[in-house]
Amino acid sequence: MDSRDSTAEKTSMDCNSIPYIVTISILGVALLISLVMLVLLYRRLAKKKKEAKKLKDELQFLMDQKRAKTLASSSLSCTSNVSSHVSSNVSSNISESEGGPTSTQKTSGLPVTVASSKEVPLDTITSLLKSPDNIDAIFAQNEVECLEAEIPHKPLVGPPRPAEGLFTTFKNIGVSFPARVFDKTFGEFDLDMAGQMCTVQYEDMECGLNRIDAIAAVMRQGHKYQMRGTIQDFISTAHLNALNFRLLVVARLGPSIEKNVLSGRLILEEQLILVSLTFQCMEDLLFSNIVHRDIKPASFRYDFSGSKIMITHFGLARIPPKSPRPRIPFFGNPVFCSPTAHLKLERTHFDDMMSWFFVLLFIFNRHLPIWKSETDRTLIYQLKVDLLEEKLVADHLERYIKDETPRKFLAQLHKLISKLPDMQKMSYRKLREAIEMENSKRK
Repeated sequence: MDSRDSTAEKTSMDCNSIPYIVTISILGVALLISLVMLVLLYRRLAKKKKEAKKLKDELQFLMDQKRAKTLASSSLSCTSNVSSHVSSNVSSNISESEGGPTSTQKTSGLPVTVASSKEVPLDTITSLLKSPDNIDAIFAQNEVECLEAEIPHKPLVGPPRPAEGLFTTFKNIGVSFPARVFDKTFGEFDLDMAGQMCTVQYEDMECGLNRIDAIAAVMRQGHKYQMRGTIQDFISTAHLNALNFRLLVVARLGPSIEKNVLSGRLILEEQLILVSLTFQCMEDLLFSNIVHRDIKPASFRYDFSGSKIMITHFGLARIPPKSPRPRIPFFGNPVFCSPTAHLKLERTHFDDMMSWFFVLLFIFNRHLPIWKSETDRTLIYQLKVDLLEEKLVADHLERYIKDETPRKFLAQLHKLISKLPDMQKMSYRKLREAIEMENSKRK
């Protein structure tokens, strides 16, 4: 009897617990549905926010264009009203090859040379890209003994130009150049173009070089074929014939990696990130079939966000010739150029990668390029050649790097780079894999 009562009581308790289980299940399903709805709502709001931002950017762009056109038209319309105030000795103008007249407008005491619409500078590189022979001639023009991509920049013969402020347009955007801004044979200054921060590089046409058109040509090539987006953004190029200057407008960048390295405060993880980001730059050079010929720490610069590194200093870069030439001058940075440069032979992507390896040595220990303080190029060459031997590299790394991890990593990269001439594609892939694997260990 007791057993029968106990069984009945247990059955009764089980029946009573069913509503609670059902209630909890219903609440769980309701909670799950609520979470799904919240996720969907969040995604919808994010999408709306993104669309609103895109619309805002487009409206801002249209407003900037309208403002620039208004500025240009108002400045040009003022020309006839101020012609009586034009100084007879003002000869600065900005033109295409056929040239044209200028006039001067005085605003708040500052004379500003105003170019007519006929004189608006146009992109001069488009026609050059259609003529390989002309481009080869420009590349060869910059192959000068002891030249670097951005050096020399000697003072101008005569006073800086222009004598007065200069107004013109680039891609329908009105811009003003300060007076006397061109004070060297080669230089640069920052410029705001309708809210876009740019850098203007300039070169005196009488300096005997043509780095501006060479830079424009390789940047156009790079933008067409790059895969990592590390080629500095190209905006426009122009010739100021009356002032005897070539101009190149590019997107403004942050500082180079050199300052960070010289600070001596980089930890291993940051050094490895620099290896990865600079290698992406080297890949884009390969994809674009560009031989840089002046790879050095100053050639790698941060973008404004600081999360990406861009490759710059294309003054000596070129698209490789159809066949190697037997002899060319020595140029590029003596510390970081490859041994081939010392032999005055044609340089290839392999030579850029050797220069990149010297940059890596500098990143991990700025004293690692032991020839840095030497001036005898023959001695520098011999020290670089010695460092190409695997055993000597290992000894060299052990002397200057205490941590075993970067020592092994650099030795591995050196071994892969040395195989590039024979196994280029495979070695690039293995280099990328080795870099990614080393970085993944730190995550």
